Amino acid sequence: FLLMGIIWLLYFGVIAHITITVSALTKSSGSSMVVLLSLWILSTLLVPRLITNVASGVHPVPNTTEFYQAVRTDLLEGIDGHNPYSEHSAAFRDSVLAAHGVDNVSDLPFNFRGLMLQEGEEFEKKIYDHHFAKIDEIHRNQNRLFSMSSIFSPAIAARMSSMAVAGTDMHAFNHFSAEAEAYRIALMRELNMDLKLNAVGDRAPGYTAGGDFFAQNISFTYERPDTVF
Repeated sequence: FLLMGIIWLLYFGVIAHITITVSALTKSSGSSMVVLLSLWILSTLLVPRLITNVASGVHPVPNTTEFYQAVRTDLLEGIDGHNPYSEHSAAFRDSVLAAHGVDNVSDLPFNFRGLMLQEGEEFEKKIYDHHFAKIDEIHRNQNRLFSMSSIFSPAIAARMSSMAVAGTDMHAFNHFSAEAEAYRIALMRELNMDLKLNAVGDRAPGYTAGGDFFAQNISFTYERPDTVF
């Protein structure tokens, strides 16, 4: 709240100095009003709208259909943990069987389903990380243009600074998303490894983890980044 107050005091201070300067340089109150209104419209309405269009044109973000089509294309090139009959899943199964010198997954000393689910998760993570990194780079480039345009619009500078302090800007969003995804991956690893190590032999059919396992699962505790800018 202290930083937020300082940011907006600086903003109003800039506006006050602009108002006083324009009033001192113009010959009448009417002329001063016209100039100040023009500056206000330019800095708070036109510049933000213009820079938004410029940023979207120079650094366009793929639409949802294009994004997920690209992700799907890459996913088809790897292991699908939920489809043991896909080409890549079958190849992975054969390599595991060959490595352990057995002919059937039931002869493995662990639950193959748990292993394949984990392999699929790790492969999917690489694909999604790759594509989301491209989106993050586009957003960073767009925000860079917004930051540069703040010299023409005190409102943009105040807005971006206050969003950073409040933890509602793109940096905070990406940090939270990354932390949440890291937690999800770690939790899935625990679940898959439990299935791999414990759903073996007679325990395999209908295996479910007990309450003790879930009581020991890692919990998600989010901490904001140390820096806001």
